[in-house]
Amino acid sequence: VTVGQSLLVRADDPSVTSLDGLAGRAVGVTRETPGQVYLEANRPPGVRVLEFSPTEEQVAALRSGRVAGIVDDSPSAAVIASANPDLRIAATFDTGEQYGMSVATGDRETLELLNRGLEQARADGTLDELQRRYFPPIAP
Repeated sequence: VTVGQSLLVRADDPSVTSLDGLAGRAVGVTRETPGQVYLEANRPPGVRVLEFSPTEEQVAALRSGRVAGIVDDSPSAAVIASANPDLRIAATFDTGEQYGMSVATGDRETLELLNRGLEQARADGTLDELQRRYFPPIAP
């Protein structure tokens, strides 16, 4: 599944539509995630990066005004926004990241079963349906 990053802001702050709208302000990320890597590489001058773990701390910081935005995986940001009407997705960033599954090193049997199942799900459309259902396109 290919995902990107999204900028989550307070719904009552319509001025923010991109990272540039956060110049001089703080933005939250979950420590050691693709969101942090993206923000560090693309932050406008004056944007301060604050690291959090877990995500709930970021949401609390956003609500309180400690940060003006959060950068997170787009599917996670969509779930947060849908569960919190006081927050909205202001922008999305196509980073081309891939979600994957882990298999224990050397466990060829499980790896082959997983790969066969994924190929079958891709061939019969099940994978596309699951992606539409659980990872819908995210529009700011």
